[in-house]
Amino acid sequence: AMDAAVTTVVFEAADLVLHTKEGDLLMKEAAAYNADPNGHGDLGDVVTVVGGTGKWVGATGRLRVCGNLTVTESDVNYDGEVCRP
Repeated sequence: AMDAAVTTVVFEAADLVLHTKEGDLLMKEAAAYNADPNGHGDLGDVVTVVGGTGKWVGATGRLRVCGNLTVTESDVNYDGEVCRP
């Protein structure tokens, strides 16, 4: 296991919902990020699409998320695809 007291890297998992005009896209997130308040919020993340409503029913896919994210800095790239049946 990582030693957050030494590395300031923490892990988190979350359920995400992206609301669109055509319905909601449902996703699961697994992320590691630098929680050092003096750092740049180094972020590495995998988002798995698990379905949705409306246009997004049956959606699948994965997004890789990489970058820096803090209260004052947002420089994040998303790479991957969302597929509909």
